[in-house]
Amino acid sequence: MSVVSYIDIVKKFFQEMLQQECRIISAVKEEDKWKVVCEVIVDPEYTTRKGLGDVVEIYNVYLNDEQEILGYEIKATKKRASISE
Repeated sequence: MSVVSYIDIVKKFFQEMLQQECRIISAVKEEDKWKVVCEVIVDPEYTTRKGLGDVVEIYNVYLNDEQEILGYEIKATKKRASISE
């Protein structure tokens, strides 16, 4: 199975289960499972009201070889990187 199919599963999971769009950062096979790392933008209205700017959550998502999600976790919450001129 191709890495693209694992990425699609994770994107669909975030859309359907968490009502979030995610951006895939990496997808790597680790021994008998896949680890997909993605970032999700935290509610922009909330972070703007709080004066936080763009904030993202970084998730680790684990899948087996049958493309079933075994679990996920928030790895970090941080300010989104920006390119300064």
